[in-house]
Amino acid sequence: TAENVFDPLAPLDGVLENENGSNSIVVALAPLCSLLQLPSGYLHARSLLVRFRKLKASGNILPPFDSAVLPVAKKLKTMRDRADLAWWCSLQYDAGSVEQLKCLDMAHTHATEASEEAESSKDSKEESIALERVKRIDAARAGLSDKILVDEVLKRHESTAKTVKVLYKKIIDKVQQRAQLEENYCPEHSVQALLVEGSMMAAVASVDDADGFCVHHFRLLALLVHEACKSLSNRYSHVSVGKCARLLTRRWLVH
Repeated sequence: TAENVFDPLAPLDGVLENENGSNSIVVALAPLCSLLQLPSGYLHARSLLVRFRKLKASGNILPPFDSAVLPVAKKLKTMRDRADLAWWCSLQYDAGSVEQLKCLDMAHTHATEASEEAESSKDSKEESIALERVKRIDAARAGLSDKILVDEVLKRHESTAKTVKVLYKKIIDKVQQRAQLEENYCPEHSVQALLVEGSMMAAVASVDDADGFCVHHFRLLALLVHEACKSLSNRYSHVSVGKCARLLTRRWLVH
């Protein structure tokens, strides 16, 4: 268990937390890494973790990736450590944020390099761990990148009716929830989910007189969903919106 694992840096957490990750304190304490037989950069990474946890606990905004995470990651020697730090930081930033995507981009780059190193070492256990790391990060990165892509559709249609905007956001949230449940992210499934959730949302809104959802709104929502699907299709050459739509149509006709 975590309680039984010796953590040589744990006694310094209080100092790092009280100083709010002050760079001067971290620099002064950094030589302790060699005395504790820890790789260089570990104290900087620990300071970042303590700082992020404190900010999250108090409900404050985390500092930008470029000024907080990137400089610390560069101080770590191994690609594996850099990937793990970036992955941990990605889980701290707001879900769907650009900062989270930056963390995942860096994590993916270093995880790939770590996997190549593990493959060269001929250590089957390390190679398996490295491969799983790449798969996990790659799936999270692709899903988040695509979410940001379809979110941008709404930014290009700022003048769209509020009713349509609200429904579109609900559709995107539903699609993201579906994607998070998948073990391996698949863009075709996201396109299908956009079409399914879009159809369901439009159908329910159309029969609810209280929503004031008219034919004009239906057309606008269809336009947004189509543009989102097209954006994914443009990113992934093997994804065909028409094929996904025909597949769903056949499925609905049969059932």
